[in-house]
Amino acid sequence: PLSTAAVLLQNFRMVPRVPPSWMAYALRLPEATPQQAKKTQETLDRYASLTRDTNMIFLHGIARWNLNHPGPIPASGKLEAFFAYNGIDYELGELMVHPASNKIPFISYKGEHLADSQQTMVKVAKDFGVEIDPHLTEVQKAISFAFRTATEEKLLFVDLHRRWGTEENAKRLLAHFWGEDEEVTEPARLKAQPLVLEQLWSQGTGRFDYDVLYEMYKEHIEALLMFLGNNTYFFGNELSTIDFSLYGALGSSYALPDIKCPNGEEIPYQKEVVDYVKRVEKAAFGELLFWTN
Repeated sequence: PLSTAAVLLQNFRMVPRVPPSWMAYALRLPEATPQQAKKTQETLDRYASLTRDTNMIFLHGIARWNLNHPGPIPASGKLEAFFAYNGIDYELGELMVHPASNKIPFISYKGEHLADSQQTMVKVAKDFGVEIDPHLTEVQKAISFAFRTATEEKLLFVDLHRRWGTEENAKRLLAHFWGEDEEVTEPARLKAQPLVLEQLWSQGTGRFDYDVLYEMYKEHIEALLMFLGNNTYFFGNELSTIDFSLYGALGSSYALPDIKCPNGEEIPYQKEVVDYVKRVEKAAFGELLFWTN
């Protein structure tokens, strides 16, 4: 007899897979040929060699776009802000996904390739003598963990549905990378959009209707702004790691005001959120480096 999970998978015509990064999943290429796999491994080996006996950090999987944020991947903005604020030098590497987890971004560091943004921050901070949030109480650290988890594990999927949930939105999103030429963007949309929506259904977010998803988005932003209050940053006048997470997540979302929620509503609280994102960017990078418009 089939297990319940197996029956569900069979009914939904899904195959079990390791959950990949959503963008990597959306834009994943067909299975690599032996020649492509060999080239990828050679590239990874080269970066491993470059970093093995140094403090060099290469950040891979970063796709710049024509908007006011480092890129569309929330974790990239998070890591770049963290590195910049703590004076940790890094260079942009290759536009590629992590070979084992299929996640982006990832770093090459000390001969390794590290994929999880939070674990990357912890490891790099330890090696560079950076103490994580020493100014926070244990209760504040617990609150930080809760908000970070809710943002990175819930809000990001709701926002992903906003980006890809309708044909019009998916076209607008891809135009920010490749322009308005549909001969370029339409093949990418036809390939990527069904895969993203399938993943969102499997994850659960895609099973809600548009109005419910909008309320989820709005309630999350309201909770963040309620806690932020009149603070400059999340916990007062000093940046914390939660600010880097929110900078990555909110910045990559609110850099797309032209993409409405699938129910036709604008993304809520644009001025309040953008003002906060700009404050974090200026403190982390020393200037408004991306949010200049």
